[in-house]
Amino acid sequence: MKYLIPLIVIVFLVRYFLRNRKRRPTPAATAQPEVLKEDPVCGAYVAQQRELSLNTGDGIKYFCSKACMEKFRGPKD
Repeated sequence: MKYLIPLIVIVFLVRYFLRNRKRRPTPAATAQPEVLKEDPVCGAYVAQQRELSLNTGDGIKYFCSKACMEKFRGPKD
């Protein structure tokens, strides 16, 4: 009988800590959603990709494809 009460307390403590551990949010669940930018040529919304971006005088423009980026740049002289 003298071991029964401490055993019950230990069981409840273990269940309490295991239950709280499962409720903690994972890093993926707390991550911010990715911001989408509008392609100035075709109007598609794209993720901010550095390889398909162009730094202009009025900010950085993001493109869905190399064709849209070249079309935005205009003809090469």
